[in-house]
Amino acid sequence: MKPEHRSLRDVFETIADEARNNPVRHIVALTYEFDDQQLINLLVGRPLDELYEPCGFDLKRIAELTPVVVYDARKTREGQATPHFLELLPVQMPAYTCHHPKALLVVLERSIHLVIGSMNLTRTGLLTNREVFLHLRCNRLETADATVFQEFFSLLESGYASFESEPLARTIAAARDRLAIWNQTAVSTQHLVSSGYGNTGMECMRRLWSEDGRGPALAVLAVSPFFDRASSRRILASELRANFGHFDKLTLVTDASARAHLARSHFAQVAEPVLQLVPAELSQAEMERIARSNDLADLGQRIIQRKLHGKVLALHDGARTLLYVGSANFTCKAWLGENQELGVAWFVDGPWTELVDQICAGFSAAPANVFSLLGDQPDEEAQEDEDYESCAMWPDFVQGASLEYTVNRQALQFMVRGQELHRLSQYEVYWGRERLFFDAGVSQPLAASTLFGRLLGGRNLAFRPLALPETQHWIPFRHDPKLFAERASMVHLSAEEWMSYQLGLESSSPLHPNEFDPDGEESDDDSDSDGEGISYVRGDREANAMVRMQTYLSLFARIEHDLVRRAQAVLARPEHERESAWRDEVAAPLRTLTRVLGRTAGSMSEAEAVFKLGELLQLRRELAHLAPSLPAPDIFALWNTVPVHPSLKDYLDEWRERDGAAV
Repeated sequence: MKPEHRSLRDVFETIADEARNNPVRHIVALTYEFDDQQLINLLVGRPLDELYEPCGFDLKRIAELTPVVVYDARKTREGQATPHFLELLPVQMPAYTCHHPKALLVVLERSIHLVIGSMNLTRTGLLTNREVFLHLRCNRLETADATVFQEFFSLLESGYASFESEPLARTIAAARDRLAIWNQTAVSTQHLVSSGYGNTGMECMRRLWSEDGRGPALAVLAVSPFFDRASSRRILASELRANFGHFDKLTLVTDASARAHLARSHFAQVAEPVLQLVPAELSQAEMERIARSNDLADLGQRIIQRKLHGKVLALHDGARTLLYVGSANFTCKAWLGENQELGVAWFVDGPWTELVDQICAGFSAAPANVFSLLGDQPDEEAQEDEDYESCAMWPDFVQGASLEYTVNRQALQFMVRGQELHRLSQYEVYWGRERLFFDAGVSQPLAASTLFGRLLGGRNLAFRPLALPETQHWIPFRHDPKLFAERASMVHLSAEEWMSYQLGLESSSPLHPNEFDPDGEESDDDSDSDGEGISYVRGDREANAMVRMQTYLSLFARIEHDLVRRAQAVLARPEHERESAWRDEVAAPLRTLTRVLGRTAGSMSEAEAVFKLGELLQLRRELAHLAPSLPAPDIFALWNTVPVHPSLKDYLDEWRERDGAAV
């Protein structure tokens, strides 16, 4: 099978091009680890290798999109550039195992993309390593990959159910709704292969092998940068022979540097062992491929390093080949259920030697068989799968942490869940530079305004063991569902800013990372604070009241027109789509505008608050007349959750009585 894309860059550019006329609605990423920069670039649609600093519009868009990133908890970094209201799900794996799948799901309005392979969401994984991946897609006209998508959705539901993640559940539901609408007449030849989710990858491969009526395997090919320790009780080649027959030929492809970790025992005494190595030096042909993939005419004097990270397993019975591409190294830990792994397998027709030659050439492996260079013992004992490392005094008793929001107190506090919470006394715990003190797993109240200063970064808590003062462990926290539900109002400082964002205009008080001081230090001279730790340009605050109201009315008129247009578009859709589309495209924006106005009403004059509330109620009435059977937010209930001017309650009661229903 020839590659469809030249590189991962090509895949992401394809999706980005499609998204111009087909908006992205949901993103889910499974990975072992991630780099903040590459994650942000992916989420905001920037080139993967760009050094890009997200602006306020980007942070709002991420909060609106609510992407989900599932990764290994032990690979948490300080995360100074990780944004809030990105759903981080850190998987706590048992010691000496890891959460190791690599997959990216992108749900657009009219299509779905799924990329599964060997690459992490890191700069090396996305840009420099020798990786392997599959790009699957579904839309109204392309449904051949629907089976893999359904299997992937089932894995997400069962494998990560303990997180009780609403954004993840919403993504799965939206993707399944699309698949249900599209005609699925094609039968997929590809199937998901998972390991460590209550099953083993070996079982998955054996089931696919037997369902196709295969006899014993005669030859095996594996591409992997990591292998079992030679001194291990179990060697994967032996496990494969026990499950698929005593094949005579085993070909292993790996980096030249990995040869020192291999011994003859890794080949389980097969009659025809073959070891092919990928040289450290890049050939001219590979340099030309890199130049083509990056649209470069000449690489010049650039220093390019290409580390093998791809994982491939192929089983051949003399007629057909079962080919696997995914995250699993050639180790028992990967294939027998200790790690969590993910890949895709399918049967390939054609000569075995041609397939082997094609795969080896794709990884630039030298053709020579160097098995004779191996001894009975390796020159160096192999390291653990990937780069797993033990963490001294890792706070494994912490099963999760969440940031809670109490509306009536306008305060934040952290809730830590787990066993043996008394062990918190063995650590100093910080959020940024603010030390947290816990009582029964609950921190002291924190000013709600500090969240605005940490919309970019500040996503992790630092645990510093008192017994190891030089050691620091990072534990990511999630946002409590109540806080998460308020994310749209929490990232907009004012109604004007929210309306500008909705209309695609430059914000009147931009939320840019450089304008915030998350740890309470002095602001730049050309900015000021609103008294809640939020910095913005001084001119906006000092504008006179008449100009502010004219600006507000101009923006509100455009928002009113935009929401009426959205409502009419929703009503033109098929009946079974209307309620969900109305909720997402009309009711949710109106609710957010209500919450932002309610949260900021205390800083308005009574006349200004009544005026803005009146405009909002008129808009709500207009939308209700357009679609009386579809739900609209209870504006009175939303405003009643925050302290505002007492006369507003009487004003709202008048509207309620006049309309004969809650507004």
